[in-house]
Amino acid sequence: MIEEIERPMGNFGEKRKIRIYKPDGLVNQTDIRLPVLYMHDGQNLFYDTDATYGVSWGMREALYETKLPMIVVGIDCNHEGHRRFDEYSPFVNKDIGMQLYALDQPLGGQGDVYVDWLVRELKPWIDLHYPTNPEHTIIAGSSMGGLISLYAAIRHPHVFRRVGAISNAFWFCQDQLEELVRTSEFPAIERLYMDIGTKEATGPFGNASYISSNQRIYDLLKMKLSTNQLRFEIVEDGIHNEQSWRERLPNILRDLYSLTWK
Repeated sequence: MIEEIERPMGNFGEKRKIRIYKPDGLVNQTDIRLPVLYMHDGQNLFYDTDATYGVSWGMREALYETKLPMIVVGIDCNHEGHRRFDEYSPFVNKDIGMQLYALDQPLGGQGDVYVDWLVRELKPWIDLHYPTNPEHTIIAGSSMGGLISLYAAIRHPHVFRRVGAISNAFWFCQDQLEELVRTSEFPAIERLYMDIGTKEATGPFGNASYISSNQRIYDLLKMKLSTNQLRFEIVEDGIHNEQSWRERLPNILRDLYSLTWK
């Protein structure tokens, strides 16, 4: 049901672990083409034993509960140092390393390379080897993973027509991201789900920072997308961890799969 493989990341000169969920009884039927959900931090999706902090999203259980037929492709993050920040932001932040870790070095700036690999190498390989519907593709993630998911959809709206941006760390590059949303058009997006919890915090960025940061991006997005395309939830008592995302996941999956895919 869950296959683990390694795929080369040509632009990075390394390999990355990919975890692929295939629904029982459907994936071998050649006449069925399934939607695909691409998610970042793939090590945290399926098993508590693999999850960075010992609790997974419970993706298998959520798919059993919702009975939504889809393939899930979980891409492990870069575990080396702070390179996860580099890959999950297209913009460099010169000060955030000091603010978060007393680290005197810039973070971010490789998001374009990561997204290009996903679009030009990984997705074509998945579409070739699995019974996918290439037009029905979702991208989703949390925190920095939410940031890079939104960015990927803005860059490639005809590829990622549905987006799950969860507990987003937009504060990492707030001004640049706001300018990108303000100056972009993405009518091909069918559904963009956003949420933020009322008890989120990362270092000096507390719940007020998280809510304000996400609200500002939502206010710009709702000028571009209709109410059928866009949903923003403020989750009461939502925390910045996998347990909280696990609790939200079934409803998020239903929202992303709803409307025209039914």
